[in-house]
Amino acid sequence: TWRLTVPVFPRGGVLRLPLRPVSAVTAVSVDGTPRDPASARLTPGADPPVLHLEAAAGEVTVDLVVGFGPSPRDVPAPLRLAVRRLVARWFEHRGDEAAPYDGLPADLAALVAPWRRVRL
Repeated sequence: TWRLTVPVFPRGGVLRLPLRPVSAVTAVSVDGTPRDPASARLTPGADPPVLHLEAAAGEVTVDLVVGFGPSPRDVPAPLRLAVRRLVARWFEHRGDEAAPYDGLPADLAALVAPWRRVRL
């Protein structure tokens, strides 16, 4: 569960969310006044996730449930495999040699690439 606070109401009531995947919007308030969370609509399939809010003015606070789900099985198989391979790599090379960190190895980078958000 995450709380996102935006100091100024977004133009047009469209709020681009910095977290993904968003499972649910559990609470919305504008200038401390609670709103019905059902009034905030998520655009399905948008990347980044987009939340449409009813017109208002002031600071917006949104509580979100973010993630693939509560169970490990909810996480996509390539991400689970990448974690297993990374842990195995760390176990095999547990401080025996000093090597600089050069980012993820190519095989792991390929597994997580579909879920990475690239910024310019």
